[in-house]
Amino acid sequence: MKIAIVTDSSYGKGKLYDNLYIAPLLINLDGTESIEDNPEFTKEKFLTLIKKNSLKTSQTPIGKIIELYDNLLKEYDQIVVCGLAKSLSGQHNGYLLAAEEPQFKDKVFIINSNGVSIILEHEIALIVDLIGQGKTGPEILAEINAINNAYQCYILPKSWDTFVKSGRISRIKAILVTTLKINIVLKVQDDKIVFDSKHRGFFASVKFIVNSLKEVCSTDMIDVAYGYLDDETVEKVKEIITTAGFKINLWSELPKTILVNTGPETLAFSIWKK
Repeated sequence: MKIAIVTDSSYGKGKLYDNLYIAPLLINLDGTESIEDNPEFTKEKFLTLIKKNSLKTSQTPIGKIIELYDNLLKEYDQIVVCGLAKSLSGQHNGYLLAAEEPQFKDKVFIINSNGVSIILEHEIALIVDLIGQGKTGPEILAEINAINNAYQCYILPKSWDTFVKSGRISRIKAILVTTLKINIVLKVQDDKIVFDSKHRGFFASVKFIVNSLKEVCSTDMIDVAYGYLDDETVEKVKEIITTAGFKINLWSELPKTILVNTGPETLAFSIWKK
């Protein structure tokens, strides 16, 4: 049996596997233009836009998803979909609605990954392994759904500029927290991104996150996703991680569709509990 995997650009890694296909999310420019988040939308283009504009994201049009399913089922017997968490976007509902077309009955199986970026990277690697073991779409769905909440993840934006542009915090508040060198730590909890804590200094925040994960981690492996940070910051972050006794498993760039909401200078850290 041939099985295709469908994800979206919140995965952030490109086409790592021959049977992996990526539905591009959209990045919206001040309500006037929509840009597909595909390989042609480069890091340089993204940084130029986000510095000057308030960007937003939106889901892949359902018609595009239906077209993707149709084309894949000409070559594959089944499709397993593992994309952006349903709590973060309408993308998941788009996958479900497209799959309601009668020609996709018992052929398209949709996982709620409950995550993005390094969470998707971990789960898609597992799906590839399960396909290699000869598992079917329903079997893969059951196995991934059984572990898709078994992680803990923190997000650390370094700058407040993107939050100000989007109107999520006032410019006065941003100036105040920047002057006091306060960083806010966010946490993925119950499929949502919520406030966790605040700390004086970026690296103090990194230490807090790493130590918090160490307390609940049953292994010494940690996954890290990063935005556009300078080399000195990257090396300091790696030093904090290794000093805490962790080994870096995944070290991956955060996808642009996440950086639109958190800012280019962002880090994410996650561990798997099983």
